[in-house]
Amino acid sequence: MSVPIRAKLMLLASIVGVVALLISGAINAYTQYQSGRSALLHRLQTHVDMAAFNGAAALAFDDAEAADEVLGAFRVDSAVINASIVRKDGRPLVQREFAVDTPAEIEVHADITFGERIGTVQIHATSEELRAHLRHDGLVLLGVLVGALGVALLAASLFQHVISDPIRELERAATAVSRTRDFSVRVQAAGDDEVGRLIRSFNEMLGELEALARQATEHRTELENKVAGRTAELAMALKSAQAGAQAKAEFLANMSHEIRTPMNGVVGMLELLQTEALGTDARSMLETAQHSADALMALINDVLDYSKIESGKLSLEQIDVELQPMAEDVAMLFSRQAAAKGVELSCAVHNNVPVKLRGDPLRLRQIMANLVGNAVKFTEHGEVLLGIQVREEKNAADAAGEPVTVVQILVHDTGLGMSSAVLGQLFQVFTQADSSTTRKYGGSGLGLAITKSLVDAMGGTVRVTSEPGKGSTFSVFLPLKMPAAGGADPAAATREPDRSPLRALIVDDNPTNRAILEHYLQLLSATSQSVASATAGLDAVRSATSGGSPFDVILLDYHMPDIDGIGFLRALRADPANAATPCIVLSSLGERPAAANELGVTAWLTKPVRRIQLEQVVALVRGNPAQATSLVTHKRLDLRYPGARILLVEDNQVNRAVALRMIGKIGEQVVVAVNGREAVARAKSEQFDLILMDCQMPVMDGYQATRAIREWERGNDHPGRPRLPIIAMTANALDGDREKCLAAGMDDYIAKPIKRETLIIALDRWLATASALDPAALGKLSELMGEELGEVIAIYLSDTPVQLEEIATGIRQRNLAVVARAAHSLKSTSATVGALALSEAAAAMEDAASEERWLEVAEERLAALQMAFNAARPALVKMLGDSANAGRAAPAGTTSNIY
Repeated sequence: MSVPIRAKLMLLASIVGVVALLISGAINAYTQYQSGRSALLHRLQTHVDMAAFNGAAALAFDDAEAADEVLGAFRVDSAVINASIVRKDGRPLVQREFAVDTPAEIEVHADITFGERIGTVQIHATSEELRAHLRHDGLVLLGVLVGALGVALLAASLFQHVISDPIRELERAATAVSRTRDFSVRVQAAGDDEVGRLIRSFNEMLGELEALARQATEHRTELENKVAGRTAELAMALKSAQAGAQAKAEFLANMSHEIRTPMNGVVGMLELLQTEALGTDARSMLETAQHSADALMALINDVLDYSKIESGKLSLEQIDVELQPMAEDVAMLFSRQAAAKGVELSCAVHNNVPVKLRGDPLRLRQIMANLVGNAVKFTEHGEVLLGIQVREEKNAADAAGEPVTVVQILVHDTGLGMSSAVLGQLFQVFTQADSSTTRKYGGSGLGLAITKSLVDAMGGTVRVTSEPGKGSTFSVFLPLKMPAAGGADPAAATREPDRSPLRALIVDDNPTNRAILEHYLQLLSATSQSVASATAGLDAVRSATSGGSPFDVILLDYHMPDIDGIGFLRALRADPANAATPCIVLSSLGERPAAANELGVTAWLTKPVRRIQLEQVVALVRGNPAQATSLVTHKRLDLRYPGARILLVEDNQVNRAVALRMIGKIGEQVVVAVNGREAVARAKSEQFDLILMDCQMPVMDGYQATRAIREWERGNDHPGRPRLPIIAMTANALDGDREKCLAAGMDDYIAKPIKRETLIIALDRWLATASALDPAALGKLSELMGEELGEVIAIYLSDTPVQLEEIATGIRQRNLAVVARAAHSLKSTSATVGALALSEAAAAMEDAASEERWLEVAEERLAALQMAFNAARPALVKMLGDSANAGRAAPAGTTSNIY
């Protein structure tokens, strides 16, 4: 309250005087009012008593005239309003009115006796005279208040300076000190009262502050000198730390290369030996060596991953991800390891999980693999379940407030379990349950620490429940965004499975597997019945047939107690009524004995069963083979590409030997170059279908060689020759290596040591050109266009490089509208010709053009577009040559590129 103290003192004096007078005046008024009321009541009661005495005879003889004269005596009292004499039975003898329209506030009465009570005298009166006295007293009090207030203000104005002046001096001194920082100011003390003592204390405080200010000035000067010296030291330390971080990064890169180069030879040769005929002892030693090599590579990968996280170099992508196939791939990765231990590994993706979500596919896969691998490692019997579902959380949003879908990744096992003490240190680095666990199961203890760091970086949480001897459940909750509008698969409708009625029998001793199969069949509009043994299955088949509703298909587990899958098949085929029932066998190890062919197995699927595989097999059973075009019915390791020529560029003799043997097993023709310069020369002079390019080589490394080949291709005027796919092979595995390879013009990336399956997948992607196109979409286009199909493909091959160049130009010019328009057009046309990967990449580019920070991902999305087109173009060129218009030359643009 910003009111001067002198005004406050005068106000205080006035308030005290007024309050005191109000209290005393109120008490006096109340006392006077009560006294006057008592006197009025007494006077009225006296009048009534006299009237009762005087009117007794008149009432006794019923003399109204005499009674009226008695009541007339009340006329002299102005307070009386009316009066009456009432007989005993209540009938009035006489009534008199003295004031009209005056409210009656007081009633007084007295009994009339004449030997006995014969009636009553009643009067009604007003208290107006009391109010008149009260108003008079109020006016007197008001006058006294005004006079007293004037006296109080006069007295306060005369004496307030005694208190206010010293305080005002103190305030002025404090203001001056706060503004000028001059602590030499002093205030003259007056008297020995509280104010005087306050002033002396203030002066003492100023003296202390003055001394402290001198000391602070001295310390500041000293501190500034120290800070200057310390800053110089920190600058040197920072420079040293940066140099150390750079040296650490270089060390990691070099170590990755140096370790992976010999490991490539070890792992590659061990994989090749797996295909040879070996004795039991040799096979056992080979498997031990293979497991040891895999464990060593897992340790190397964990250390590198944790080093990247610790150094803050972990970066997360935000692209469209399909969780269903990712989870199934992870489960398949560990299925053989689980089956070898007799552990049932299952994968269940709930139907409420969207087809696509936005996230980092590499890190999501790593989280699943770490948790599933951990569960399989520590589970000796029972089962491991990988499950994914969407948590129904209302208004879920990320840190920026954008809506997200909360996905739960659940991994449950029936393994060792953990105590509460172990759970407390579970996610610490290099930590396992105890030393005996490490000795028995191996591992570095880094996997869960890496998983926790990845989940935290994604804004998610990890929960663990466990009990010793009863297994563990890990639940990861991740907030993932939905794909932007327009990012859906444009050909999804064409791949919708058949929904015609189907009755299926599930025969599996594992309840989790039965529940998963029931769920998948329900999504396919199929009804199912489940049993837990072969005997119960045979009984169910016979019962259904005899009841007139036989099963359309049987899903049969191969490994079951009592009677296995083959035993069930023999009994089924021996029954004439059910011998023709289609059977799909599910095996944990994936082996297919010869007896399966003899017993007419429709399909042999490896557990955990992929949902798409089940859809395709059910499509075959329903008589719709067109929807089962991608069903693999043979082993991928037996794939061949007759006539394909591969240029292998590798300077390391061991790595060359490994690659040559791996590629030789699948039938391609391989030509070797030992450095980049030789590779460039051979690429210019010979015809190849693909190059496997090592990155670090003498004379000319893989990056330089790739740039030289791309430069030559840009100047090459041979339109019939497609762009040559180049796959990088590198022992480096740090962040940025893949981007470095793509930036140099390479099309794909394989990390050493190279696994045979990884190599085959890459060759399949770039050599099996038909896989780059969707057959359903091409079939529809062919049916629609007929003989003009070749012309449509030619136009597409000619127009697509133009659109890619338009997108690249739009990015360089920062023209968002141009990028979005060209990407939208490319998305539509690519879906039409069946280039779904290119359509999805164009949709991702279109989505990026709608984001605020689109330029940060534009180059990466452009590289994905170029890669997808390079993968689809050879197949389209081949189709163009095979079409009805094969005689028509392909446009010159079909071999252009924008690298």
